Amino acid sequence: EAVDLLNAGCTLVYVVPHERVLTGAVPTIDGFLKIARFNTTTLAQACKEFYDLQEEPIVPNEAWVTQVAPADLLINSAVKGDPIPHIRAAVRQRLSEHICTDSMPLESLIGLNTVRDWAEALIDDICDALNPSIRCQWSQIERAVVFSGPCGAGKTSLSRAIARATGLNWCRVSVRRWVAALESERWEPTTERRAAFIAMEDDFDAARVLAPAVLFIEDMEHLPDELAPMLGQLIGQITPSGEDPLFIIGATSDDEK
Repeated sequence: EAVDLLNAGCTLVYVVPHERVLTGAVPTIDGFLKIARFNTTTLAQACKEFYDLQEEPIVPNEAWVTQVAPADLLINSAVKGDPIPHIRAAVRQRLSEHICTDSMPLESLIGLNTVRDWAEALIDDICDALNPSIRCQWSQIERAVVFSGPCGAGKTSLSRAIARATGLNWCRVSVRRWVAALESERWEPTTERRAAFIAMEDDFDAARVLAPAVLFIEDMEHLPDELAPMLGQLIGQITPSGEDPLFIIGATSDDEK
């Protein structure tokens, strides 16, 4: 099994003899397995082996494929026939709070004017990047924007419409949470890692686990002007790197911020 895991893309495997566990010789086992994400090819191969199929099933070029976890195959181990619809359903149920299928589609949103053209072009670019047959790189796509407008203007709805049209996961975080963490401690300019920085990193790390995804950052007008290190950390997080499929949409109700 360890060899199979390595062949599947694991970089670290910890194997502890069974008798050592029984005798209490290993009171604590701390191991990490880094498994490559599935794509259409590797998921088809895994299904053929796991379900003992005669042929590889057809896996669609959709964003949910990269979110498949081993548990999604295991809970459907008794499935007969094509397992792909069952795996898709398991992934969507597990990630239901991040899926925007019930959101308003882009064509139903009003008052967008030229923003609609921008959103449609972005959706086309994302769909091209999700399709392996089209050689479009994530690095070629605009991946950080800010929506500005009064409360109720539709900033959240537009971000969810983009996620719905592309099939990406949608995550929402608030600057207020970072500021609250910051205010919970006395600010010391020389301290490199404070509660606010950790809270910010945690939110971005959680979004990257769900990538490809849209990360919607609301209340950006509450970023404190006097805390330059916090602003620098945010800029570092939202600056796209390489093929990182995370689309950051900031939202502010203050045009001057």
